Amino acid sequence: MYRAENPLNQQSIRQSQHYIEQKVSNLQFGLYSYRFDPNLFEIFRQTQLQRRGYQAEFWIIGSSHVVNIQTETVEIAEVISAAKTGLPTDGRIRLVDPFRSGCYQHSADLRYHVNLELNRYDNRELFINQSQPPVDKQIYRLQQTFPSYNGDHPPPTTTIDILRADGEQLAFRTLHTYTEELALAITQTEIQFT
Repeated sequence: MYRAENPLNQQSIRQSQHYIEQKVSNLQFGLYSYRFDPNLFEIFRQTQLQRRGYQAEFWIIGSSHVVNIQTETVEIAEVISAAKTGLPTDGRIRLVDPFRSGCYQHSADLRYHVNLELNRYDNRELFINQSQPPVDKQIYRLQQTFPSYNGDHPPPTTTIDILRADGEQLAFRTLHTYTEELALAITQTEIQFT
């Protein structure tokens, strides 16, 4: 198993005291040709890493996430958002709206490959069973739990697992639970640096 060269710097920005409205129908995936400014989002948890040739920032922003990647020649951002306002249109490379399962690729001084998966469940027990992030070969986990709207549902969570982070490849998985709708949004991203 690959071990990080140095520990990641995790910061808990704020605890969520209020319910974060989460609607799968609002969910979008966007890939952008620039890094997002942190002032655009309410960031609940974040971490960053730097390797030879690139820097990455990971943010949990409610029921969503942002990952900013920067090399000497390329800036790119991956965003999942369930905000009613939608995602910006400037600098957009790809938009998946509404969010749906599929495989997407992009190349520009790096190879970017992401698999999107949206799973809906009819059975509450099965949803709870499937909504636990796998315990496997992640080298780092960033996770935030949010208050439930009511006690009938488990609390919604967002999890980012960094699976590989070396000079050649960055790989990470995200898991977003939409507990009131018994839905899971999962991303698997691999970035090859050339």
